[in-house]
Amino acid sequence: MIAKGAKFFARLYGVERTHLDLWGNRHNASLEQLKVILAALGFTEADLQHYQAQAKSFRLERCQKALPPVFVDFADKQHKLFFYLPEELWFSTWTIVIKEESGTEHSWSLNKDQVKLVQNICVKGEIFRKVYFLLPENISCGYHELHLTLAADKSFNMELIIAPHECYLPEANGQQKRGIGVQLYSLRSPHNWGFGQFSDLKIIANHVAKEKGNFVGLNPIHAVSLHNLDYHSPYSPVSRSWLNVLYLDIEQMAEDEQGLDGVKALLGKYAQQKKVMRDNFLLDYGEVRKLKLAAASELYGRFVEDHIAKHTPLAEDFLAFKKRGGQSLGNYACYEALSENFISQDKELRGWPQWPQEFQDPQSSAVKQFRAQNAQRIDFYCYLQWHGDRQMSDVLKTNTQKNLDIGLYIDLALSSERGGADIWQSKDYYALDASVGCPPDQYAPNGQNWAFPPLMPHRLRAAAYQPFIEVLKQNLKYAGALRIDHAMSFSRLFWIPLGAHASEGLYVRYPLRDLLAILALESQRNKCIIVGEDLGTVPQGFRELMAEHKMLAYKVFFFMRTWDSGFQDLSCYTHLSLVTSTTHDLYTLRGYWEGEDINLTVELGYLAEEKYEEELAARQKEKERLLYFLKDQQTLAEEVIIEEAIEQFDEAIFKALIAYLQKTSCYLLTVPIEDLVGQIKQVNMPGVTDGYDSWRHRLPQDITSL
Repeated sequence: MIAKGAKFFARLYGVERTHLDLWGNRHNASLEQLKVILAALGFTEADLQHYQAQAKSFRLERCQKALPPVFVDFADKQHKLFFYLPEELWFSTWTIVIKEESGTEHSWSLNKDQVKLVQNICVKGEIFRKVYFLLPENISCGYHELHLTLAADKSFNMELIIAPHECYLPEANGQQKRGIGVQLYSLRSPHNWGFGQFSDLKIIANHVAKEKGNFVGLNPIHAVSLHNLDYHSPYSPVSRSWLNVLYLDIEQMAEDEQGLDGVKALLGKYAQQKKVMRDNFLLDYGEVRKLKLAAASELYGRFVEDHIAKHTPLAEDFLAFKKRGGQSLGNYACYEALSENFISQDKELRGWPQWPQEFQDPQSSAVKQFRAQNAQRIDFYCYLQWHGDRQMSDVLKTNTQKNLDIGLYIDLALSSERGGADIWQSKDYYALDASVGCPPDQYAPNGQNWAFPPLMPHRLRAAAYQPFIEVLKQNLKYAGALRIDHAMSFSRLFWIPLGAHASEGLYVRYPLRDLLAILALESQRNKCIIVGEDLGTVPQGFRELMAEHKMLAYKVFFFMRTWDSGFQDLSCYTHLSLVTSTTHDLYTLRGYWEGEDINLTVELGYLAEEKYEEELAARQKEKERLLYFLKDQQTLAEEVIIEEAIEQFDEAIFKALIAYLQKTSCYLLTVPIEDLVGQIKQVNMPGVTDGYDSWRHRLPQDITSL
């Protein structure tokens, strides 16, 4: 009975009992695997044992609610609205009212002759009729409310989301749109404090504008923990809705609030510490956080005295920002204040799961008391977000002035860190007994476990997709293009039981059509191009759906290989794509040329020393093949002697590769700044927690001298 129950709930909640790996091998889930994943979804063994009774309860609840929590559909078509009627109301008259977000209303008075009967349902002695009504085509795109009244005491509400079929994608008119991709933290500039800052993006924008480019690409700029030093990957944020305030230009804050005298006073106090940070080759996140938070705290104290107390226009702007941020901002700021409080007591209290039980719920009486007693410190973290928003808005103005028609190409991380603010305030949406990862593939033969708890699809739908919508809105307001990390998450995610090996995971399906529709709606509203990172194991038909909805694919030159490890020609680079030479998880071009990645695998113990020479020899042949390929494509300068170029990296190789990518029909081209400056070290070594300084390497030169 348990096995039947497991299969039933797996089918109902989208747990895939079988999947194909990258090599076409089929993997079938064991009963134990199903039970563990279903447990993460909230189902006990007793639920599986008595699944038939559970099924009847679910069906009865669905019928009694009459409407689903949300209905999502594409525009310019008739929409089938399904709902359930109790048998005794079959001969009654019912009303449907749609209130569009614009204020426009549509209403209908219906009876049984105006709906289509789909099914008669008898469950636990109650009879219902499932019907549908065709809503008209003229409902505007947007977020609307639908009200269904079946009787005086039977009224139901539903969110109605109507979306355009395609994401925003202006005509390219035969011109590839191009930009530079940067890791913002790594930038060196004349004024930053040893850590890239939002204002540095204006310098990069100036370079791009001179080359008649279109955008500046950057890593995720989500809020990272300001107090937990264990996490500094931009892909492990505590919140995807708020900004990483370590990127604040502290001197700009001082100038905005106090003029140049404020900047001089600030530099007089912190000049020596700033110099130490600027001279570092590797980022010291702990010291950067300590320095910037100290300076910002001092500025905030003056802001309270000089602006809040005097009700200046700046103070009014800050208060308006807090009001717009609402509960989400308040919870994030409270989380940071709590985190600061607990970590100062014990460094092991680094995330909400380690906090005392009474502080693990943002609505608890203990948290409410903390908010009251620490209102000003919580306000400080809101203040940092306000300045972040102001500085990002300033960057957008610069991009407009420089005629960068796309502006910023921003990266949206897959999820939030398990102990972070997003999970703390929305735990009910997440499967806390599971982690997200990927099954074994050619780049990670043991699979990967990314440690994020996955969103539960049925809870997301029950919330009318509000958590997803909020994250999109908060990120799209700064972006002219948005990269969706691991875009396959719209279709399915690989769930790994907490503490288990990646090979023990199973796929769980997500409402792909609904998520694509909402993405298209927000993309069009914000005039933002969407790029889907589609590397790794991709579900069948997913890339075709991306193209149908005008979501650009993600092409990486070093992944574009032929069956015999050669390099794919121009015909393989489709127009609806972004193309780049490499990624943050891969070697830089110069690092590849000098075998830095091979050296690292030996140092880290991933490659036996006896295989080292064999790998180097294989790399030499691969470089030779690449050089001849670029010669054939007529992008490598004639004077380059291949035998010499194999042995010694030359800037001509970089130019030839980028020239080749410019010849592709891809809509977007990103040139990583690490390749532009000839950096050897790669940004990140996936899966390596000790032994490599991921996310810490600073650029070898000042960005003003690019």
